[in-house]
Amino acid sequence: MSEESPIAARNAARSSRKIDNYTSLNFVAFLSACFVNISFAVFLTSTQTYFITDVLGIGQNVGAYVGSLGFFDELLAIIVVPFIGALCDRIGSRPIEFGGLLIVGASFMGYAVFVNETVYPGMLFWRLVFSVGSASIMSIITVMLIELNNSDFKVSEFFSQNFFGKSIQLDAETQSTLDDTLSQAAESLEATGETRAYTGTNSDIIDEGELNDVQQVNEVNKSKGGEGKRVSLVGIASGLGAIFSVSVFLRMPVWFGTRNPAGVALKKSYLVVGIIAILVAVLLFFSLYKDDKKKIFKDDIDELFDDLNIHDADSDLDDDVEEAELFLGTSHSSHKSYLESIKYGFQLSVQNPMILLAFLGGFMARCLTITVTVFIPFYINHYFYKSGKCSTESTDKVHCPDSYILASILTGISNMAALIFAPIFGVLIDKFNNHAHLLLIVNTLSLLSAVGVTFIKTPDSSALIFLFATMLGVSQIGFIIISMTMLSNISSNQEYYKNKGSLVGVYSLFGCVGVLIVNKFGGWFGDWFMHGPFILLALFNVLFFIALFALKGVKKNESRDFQSVLQSFTGTRVGRMFSNNRHVPNSDEF
Repeated sequence: MSEESPIAARNAARSSRKIDNYTSLNFVAFLSACFVNISFAVFLTSTQTYFITDVLGIGQNVGAYVGSLGFFDELLAIIVVPFIGALCDRIGSRPIEFGGLLIVGASFMGYAVFVNETVYPGMLFWRLVFSVGSASIMSIITVMLIELNNSDFKVSEFFSQNFFGKSIQLDAETQSTLDDTLSQAAESLEATGETRAYTGTNSDIIDEGELNDVQQVNEVNKSKGGEGKRVSLVGIASGLGAIFSVSVFLRMPVWFGTRNPAGVALKKSYLVVGIIAILVAVLLFFSLYKDDKKKIFKDDIDELFDDLNIHDADSDLDDDVEEAELFLGTSHSSHKSYLESIKYGFQLSVQNPMILLAFLGGFMARCLTITVTVFIPFYINHYFYKSGKCSTESTDKVHCPDSYILASILTGISNMAALIFAPIFGVLIDKFNNHAHLLLIVNTLSLLSAVGVTFIKTPDSSALIFLFATMLGVSQIGFIIISMTMLSNISSNQEYYKNKGSLVGVYSLFGCVGVLIVNKFGGWFGDWFMHGPFILLALFNVLFFIALFALKGVKKNESRDFQSVLQSFTGTRVGRMFSNNRHVPNSDEF
């Protein structure tokens, strides 16, 4: 009798504890949560520059303010996410989504009511409040996806019926095309760069055999299971939410501005969006899946914090949540083990150049996301004010509606391009065996678009700005899908499967570093030169080219470590230059 594999055993265990009360209403509410979560995040990040200029009346150092707000937002989110995971183990996903949306709504209303004069502490406080709510609703999408995957709910049957309950019969070719399209979009879960996503797979582990590094990464694509189709729905809902945000929410100041000054119009927009967030929170509370085994109130509240170190063994979703936490780099282990995990992830990237390339791709993906959602609106607003097209005189109408409209169009085009090209990149990944070539293509697109924007002096009268916005969106989703596919495939290899938490933790860390750098330095450069954030992006593109070609000839070496890499570098011409210029003190100097 053959011994059952660990993967098969775990899959059998999962099937024996399927959620049997997951309904169509729960599924629609889940997709709605994906939609609204992204829409609120995009609206706030896209309008911060306008809030500073139109509400607070600040015209200097706007980029520095915007960058600093984003910087502290990301820092707090990194801290909050592990606590949210611990809280979720106790009370479930539904209360966290509900509470997170309430916090988001309160932050918007706080902006509208209490922020009148200063960025610090006024805007910063409510931005940090928003960060807590946003981190909650973004990260909990992972758990809600696990609940869907762990249920007996049939997504295909849901879409094969109309609202009257009559079955729509699809021919085999159409059904196959639909399934392929959904599978190819599976990696677009982080299409706005805000979602902390989980894209694990239940497929069998691929043994190395005689495959080389690149073949191993691509071979896993062939063994992907059907759960990717469900993951792709999250990406599609998120992309539509981003487009809705820039098409509707970002237009609100223009609508209110027909009868109000610019600052009042934007404040009313924040107030309306805040009310919408609270109403949506109530609706989702009564429609999302409810885990009856999770209780909101406990006799001992301290147990919530104990979960940071002790995992709840009685949870039905323990194995799945643990797997998600590993992918997110937020496992319920001690701080020491977490740091060791991150260190080991770096060590693996030194040994395998494909892992390092995936990390760098994740870095570029987040840089592009911030450039599109934060600095395109900043660039447009900066141009309109500096060119004198935004009146600073008191008026009973919004004094710069064209700025809002153009910013919403450009960010909308970028998000639409990302949504459309997500399945296209899925096809390309299946067709091409070399992910490095695809990274070269998307990096070229990113560089051309970033450089192209810097040559546009009048974006309101240039047709090329729409082309470059499209290219930014395409390159953004390209970096996301390719880098996540590479990492997912590498993690599925037998050699790396048990350490995939370390790999994804470092991948997420690279992305966070990208967000922090682009926010801080992009804002600073933007005050100095309105094209500054795009010049910074172009610089990163050039550095990525250098890294790509430098890693091209590097082979995997399990004995390689940081010390050996440093020694190899000092042996090169560039390394010798640094070594010769570096002063090494002798014993007499101590």
